[in-house]
Amino acid sequence: MQDLPTSASSPEEMCRGMKIVYGEDYKPQLAAKYVQDFANTSDAGPFDGLLGFSEGACVAANILLDQERTSLERPFKCAVFFNGIPPARAGNAGLYLADECGQVIKTPTLHVFGARDPGKFASLALGNLCTSDNSSVYDHGQGHEIPRAPAITKRIATLVREMVAGIESNPTNSVNEGACKR
Repeated sequence: MQDLPTSASSPEEMCRGMKIVYGEDYKPQLAAKYVQDFANTSDAGPFDGLLGFSEGACVAANILLDQERTSLERPFKCAVFFNGIPPARAGNAGLYLADECGQVIKTPTLHVFGARDPGKFASLALGNLCTSDNSSVYDHGQGHEIPRAPAITKRIATLVREMVAGIESNPTNSVNEGACKR
């Protein structure tokens, strides 16, 4: 974590230094392709949502971003991101950031992060990519972890139920034609 940026004017500016941390071997698009292929071909589905922690949230965000751009069947109706990272551009060309792309993920999302996580700016930047009317943010007050305290897990479960209820009452997810190009 010592390579993470330490100050900037916005979460997006903080994220710009992250590609230095992850280096050339970081390929979330490949992982996203595996998950999408599985979801589209598996008899285990259908799958309603995605859940991702840290880099797994980056993979899930890449999947949602791809869903927003295509007219293909959308197997995922929502996502829960724990201590998430914004979706990565192809070829390790940085991250998709709201100050460059706007709010490009319209799929309902829940962003759970901890105020004591040194990389919390990435969670905030991922949240900024999602439309505010379809996303919720919850700070569990801890670090870079999935919280296990009963009161916190109950609150997260309530937020997930509220997100699912919102989907059930409005089952259409709009597609953003203006999504950033790869």
